[in-house]
Formats: sequence, C-alpha cells, structure tokens
Amino acid sequence: MPRASRSTNDWFHLRRDAETGIESVQAHFEGHAYDAHAHDEILVGVTQQGVQRFRCQRATLTSTRGRVILIEPGAVHDGDAIDEGGFTYAMLYVPQEWLRTTLEERGSAAASAF
Repeated sequence: MPRASRSTNDWFHLRRDAETGIESVQAHFEGHAYDAHAHDEILVGVTQQGVQRFRCQRATLTSTRGRVILIEPGAVHDGDAIDEGGFTYAMLYVPQEWLRTTLEERGSAAASAF
C-alpha cells in the first residue's frame, strides 16, 4: 500500500492464512493514509473508529464507524483520515481464485463471476 508520509500514531497489522491466502489487516491512520493503488483481491472491510474519506473509481466516499467497505479487484482507491483522531479499520483481502474454487466446490453459479 503506497504511503506518502506516516504519522507517529499510525499502525498496521497484517496476517495471512497459509491455507486460503486470505490476508487480514487492521490499521490506524491519521492524516493521509495511502496513495491511489489497486489490488488483485476482493476487499471487504469495516471502519472501526473515526471517519475515512477515500476516492474509489473516481467517486469520493466517506466511511464511518460500523460501515462496511467492499472494493472490487482492480478498483483504484486511496484514503485519508478527515478527523484529528484518524480512523481505524479492519480489512480482508480475499483472493479471487480461492473464492472461485470455494464457490465451485459448493455448486454455486456465482463462481463464474470470478
């Protein structure tokens, strides 16, 4: 995740499940969080504290505590904290191949979407 600068109060925890390849991130940012970038995975997250403002696919969005975020693979997005206390979020990075295989194993027609 590209960063322009880092606050001394920022933190970032990353874990990866070896079996599924799913990564989980919990992070806190104050000010500018991350520059525009994209992922190959499906991102599913929730803002846990504060307010996050981000641009995704040319739309400006705001996420507050308890709000769920879904970002499609390849969607260019960035992020900023707009309140003095910053924001905290948790995010899952779900590999498309793992999701497709799992849905196929369960006989889901939705598997063809990936």
